[in-house]
Amino acid sequence: MMRINKLLSPVVFLAALALAACGSTSTRSSLDSDGSELRNEQGWLKPSPSLAQTIEIRANEAEFLLNRDGFVELTEWFYRIGEPAYPTLIDMSASQSVKTREVAMAVIARLRDQRLLKPFRRRVPEPAATDRGARAAWARALLGMNDLAGAPILIDTMETHEDPSIRKLAHNELVRHVSDNGIEYNAYGTVEERAQGIAAWREWYSRTRTGSATTGETSAL
Repeated sequence: MMRINKLLSPVVFLAALALAACGSTSTRSSLDSDGSELRNEQGWLKPSPSLAQTIEIRANEAEFLLNRDGFVELTEWFYRIGEPAYPTLIDMSASQSVKTREVAMAVIARLRDQRLLKPFRRRVPEPAATDRGARAAWARALLGMNDLAGAPILIDTMETHEDPSIRKLAHNELVRHVSDNGIEYNAYGTVEERAQGIAAWREWYSRTRTGSATTGETSAL
């Protein structure tokens, strides 16, 4: 089992980025239930009893995914359900299970609903710098919710990740969620060739962040 989990993590990471780890023994029933407050304070659409039960069942499936196809199918399902699943997606994002978190954050990034940002920020802290996969998923979710704070993490991935395919996907996510600003970047280039594009992206982020702070905005999307 441990070997399967170690092989799965990079596959899940690639699938999560393409869509816009080792598991734990947590199940949906052990997730923090604070997300239920969204039903009252935020007024999300409530699922029918039947749908609520199905959402619970499908949330439990996340940590037992074994391949990319299962990951894609489950994220697509939650994306189609949308708002009735919001409290559960927030719960899943705060789960101890890596795979459960990655499913939820991939869906949240695709939903692009800023109303999810406040509860997400409250429940899901920034992952440790050593956990690059978790940080990339977290950053992508933030960008999908119109929070520019996710950009530096993906820029770091473009600069330092040893896998050029992941560097390219990180760049694609920046363009998709933030801006097609025309900055040239070759994910397959040498360190020197990538450096100019990285510097331009960092300068863009600094300039945009400063502009947002001046106008009192929280993002530049």
